[in-house]
Amino acid sequence: MRVILHAGFHKTGTSTLQALLETHRAQLAPAWRVETRKGNPALKELSQTARAFSVAQDPVELALLRGLAGVWFRQLLLLPGQGLLISSEDFAGHMPGVQGVASYAAAAPIARVLAQAARAAFGAEVRLDLVYTTREPQSWLRSLYAQQARAEALVDPPEVFCRRLAPAADFAPVLRAVREALPFGEVHHLPLEDGEAAGLGPAGAVFDLAGLPQGMTAGWDRLPRRNESLPEPLVTAFVALNRSGLPRAEVRARKAALLAEAGVT
Repeated sequence: MRVILHAGFHKTGTSTLQALLETHRAQLAPAWRVETRKGNPALKELSQTARAFSVAQDPVELALLRGLAGVWFRQLLLLPGQGLLISSEDFAGHMPGVQGVASYAAAAPIARVLAQAARAAFGAEVRLDLVYTTREPQSWLRSLYAQQARAEALVDPPEVFCRRLAPAADFAPVLRAVREALPFGEVHHLPLEDGEAAGLGPAGAVFDLAGLPQGMTAGWDRLPRRNESLPEPLVTAFVALNRSGLPRAEVRARKAALLAEAGVT
C-alpha cells in the first residue's frame, strides 16, 4: 500500500498539479485514488484544520487534526492494489503572511500527525512518500505578494513585505524539521524550476514518483497554468486600493472591475 502526500508549499505550481490530477482522475483510478480539496469536502475540512493549527499552534487544534485525519483515512475505500495520491498545500499550514503566520513552522507537526493517521488506517507496512514543491526565494516572495494583494489586509510595499517574510522563503530548515518529525516515510523536495526546465512543472516529478508510464502522461502538461500571479500593474493598483481607506465593498468592486478589464479571473 502506497500513499503519496503532496503537502506544500503554496505558490509552487500546486494549483496546476491539482488540476492535472482532477482532470485525469479516471485514467489514474486503476492505480491511484486521487484526493484534492476541490474533489472532497472532508479533505477540505482537514486542510482548513491544518491551517487553523498553524496560526497559534494550539495543541487542541493539533488534537482535532489528529482525530479528523484518523477518521478521514479510515473511511476511504480503495480498490485492490490502488494507492492513495493526495495534494493539499495547506498541509504545510497557512500561507506565510496570512493571519499573522510568518513561516511554515507548523509543517512538521502536521506531517507527523498525517503520517501516524495513515499508518493507523493502512497498517505498519504502508509506504509513505511526503512531497514538498519549492521555488526560488525571490520568485516565491514576489508571487506571495501578488497573491496577497487581492486581500484588503496587504498594505506593505513589496520591498517591506519581502524583507519581512524572507526567512519563510528558506525551505531547507522546514524540510529538515519534517524529516526529523516523521515516524516513518520519505520526504521529497521538488524545486519548481527543475520541473519547468523539463517542461512539466512539479507534476512530472510527482508522476515519476507514482511510477506512471511516460506514454500515459504525454500531453497532460498542456493544460493551462492555474492561479498564476497577477500582472505587476494590477498588484500595484490593488495595494493602492488597500491603502485608500475606501469601504471594503468599494475596494472589492474596484478590484473586480480591474480584473475584468484586464481579462484576469
